[in-house]
Amino acid sequence: MKEKNTEKNTLTHKGKDNSHYISSKELRKIEHENFKTVKTLEKKKRRKNVPESEYLTQMRDPHNIVEFDNLHTYFFTDAGVLKAVNGVSFDIPEKSIVGVVGESGCGKSITSMSLMQLVQAPQGQIVEGSIRFRSEKLIPNGTEPMTKKIIDENGNVKEVPVLDKHGKQRTRPLYKKEERVVDIAKMPVSEMAHIRGREISMIFQEPMTSLNPVFTIGYQLDEVTLLHVPGATRADAKERSLEMLKLVGIAMPERVYSSYPHELSGGMRQRVMIAIAIACNPKLIIADEPTTALDVTIQAQILDLLRELRKKLDSSIMLITHDLGVIAEMADYVVVMYAGRVVEKGTVREIFKESAHPYTIGLQKSKPVVSSKVDKLFSIPGQVPNPINMPTTCYFRDRCDRCIKECDGNYPGMVQLSPTHFVACHLYDKKKEENV
Repeated sequence: MKEKNTEKNTLTHKGKDNSHYISSKELRKIEHENFKTVKTLEKKKRRKNVPESEYLTQMRDPHNIVEFDNLHTYFFTDAGVLKAVNGVSFDIPEKSIVGVVGESGCGKSITSMSLMQLVQAPQGQIVEGSIRFRSEKLIPNGTEPMTKKIIDENGNVKEVPVLDKHGKQRTRPLYKKEERVVDIAKMPVSEMAHIRGREISMIFQEPMTSLNPVFTIGYQLDEVTLLHVPGATRADAKERSLEMLKLVGIAMPERVYSSYPHELSGGMRQRVMIAIAIACNPKLIIADEPTTALDVTIQAQILDLLRELRKKLDSSIMLITHDLGVIAEMADYVVVMYAGRVVEKGTVREIFKESAHPYTIGLQKSKPVVSSKVDKLFSIPGQVPNPINMPTTCYFRDRCDRCIKECDGNYPGMVQLSPTHFVACHLYDKKKEENV
């Protein structure tokens, strides 16, 4: 009976191999295993009153803001386990711009979503690895009386106390900051809510779908301050929101403050998204293809704005894009991803001037050059392997024109070419032996 079932599952249809067919019995088994795994991971993530000792850790390099270490983020689907991020490791140094580049579906956005704990649950889960982040915990440190500035009848500005409905002066809590290193991959959802938006913020790809169409710009900006700044009043939030709109180069902040998203242009909406992201002076700003939906002239303005904000706020930026031109202009360090893994990383000069991995070289060849005359634009042949059934060999092997005998073996490890330049390719195994 077992032989008949096996034979049935591997029958051919019109001469084509049908071995990828999943029987109903196998489907039920996959669903059952996925349900058990997801339930365990979700239960651990949703726990309350988790002691800090479970997710406190130490940075490998104190000059880094974030360290991804062997991160695995999977999606548990009915067809099997989709390995969207499959062992990603790289660092984001403080006050730097790190560009993450690769074709669509390589895992760039899922890596950033894992950092923010925004991977679509329950199917999407971080199953292994660490995301170390230098955080600052707010510890209560007394109170202070609240005051507000008014203009008297003589035109002078003076501060007066803020009173409650009973006529008593209101107070606001004071906090002191205590630096700590947390592992976001192990943090419960309740604790992550104190970091997301305050210390790590995100500029999403499409502002029209990120902004709520039924609330004004001012309401959505105020929400950030009221949520993350202890003791902030609505007047404080409005003042901060107008300040942020001016900072991102909006000419009439009061008018934009009272407008709805559909009343603004695409460039204005993206500036508003940036204003929301920087409202709490975050340590890290994640820009997920922030210029994709904009025309070329607005793209240049947004990139200049991000560069200026990095200097003013002393923040780090994780810039996710598939545009190599943007990476070359903006980034200090570059991480090249392919099929859920990092294939090459280094400084922007090393990646563009001394490219080592055949995939990185192929990406650069794929970018058209205005001065060159060619009959046909270059494209990397073949397709990305199925993320549900990844090979044990190099994922780029079937598309590579520089394959050697070692490429038939296991997936290559990272080889260090310089203090900052790393590549995962068997072509450089001799260099690895020399370093050892």
